[in-house]
Amino acid sequence: MSSDSADLVVADGMPLVWLGRWQGHNKMKRRVYGPELMETFCRETGSKYRHFFYGGAPGVADHLAQVEHERYGIQIAGTYCPAFPAAYRRGTRGKCRGRWKLPLLTSCGSA
Repeated sequence: MSSDSADLVVADGMPLVWLGRWQGHNKMKRRVYGPELMETFCRETGSKYRHFFYGGAPGVADHLAQVEHERYGIQIAGTYCPAFPAAYRRGTRGKCRGRWKLPLLTSCGSA
């Protein structure tokens, strides 16, 4: 699984928090809301990292990357909005792998 080598994997959904609590992880206070995490990360790190925006409808990642660049001065490494889930069948995981050591924020939830 690609998340096995990730530095950070978060529970973006209350059912995951409930399951975690049920399994004994009582310090889980709330879910991690993806847009809130992304906004905070971009604001706090500024131009320290290059960011690759992946996912969404055509043009969404481009627009978001531009907005975050204008707000926080982040560096944009690229964007990609594949048709999901067909992208995985075509092997698009290599689109950004091995090119840079950079944050990759993905969203595979509902639109």
